[in-house]
Amino acid sequence: MVGLSLSAVYGQSGGRMPQGRSPDQIMADMKSRLGLTEEQQAQIKPILDDEFAKRHAIIEKYQGQGRQARPSLRSELQQLRAVTDQRLAPILTKVQMDEYHKMQEEARQRMRGRSQMSQTPQNQGP
Repeated sequence: MVGLSLSAVYGQSGGRMPQGRSPDQIMADMKSRLGLTEEQQAQIKPILDDEFAKRHAIIEKYQGQGRQARPSLRSELQQLRAVTDQRLAPILTKVQMDEYHKMQEEARQRMRGRSQMSQTPQNQGP
């Protein structure tokens, strides 16, 4: 989550764009699911902090620009995720990296579900 889907980041939130989970929350999940060593945690924490700050800056840059900006926003966020993955790859084992990618996909699925729910018209009663 380190990577988020565009719909999660720029979804139907009353004009606001949610910022996602904090680096500390992501680190706690990674520690638990990936079994990170203390050394890995020390190496990964600054990467997560950096990714979070850059993601926030990208989101702020596109805030209020509407649907026409979504392709550019999506592209920049995808590039950021790719860079973060490249930075994590030498630190994580192959098994850990595979599990990390599963975590990212699960987060994207959750965000897609939230976005779809927010876009579904609410029943106004009988």
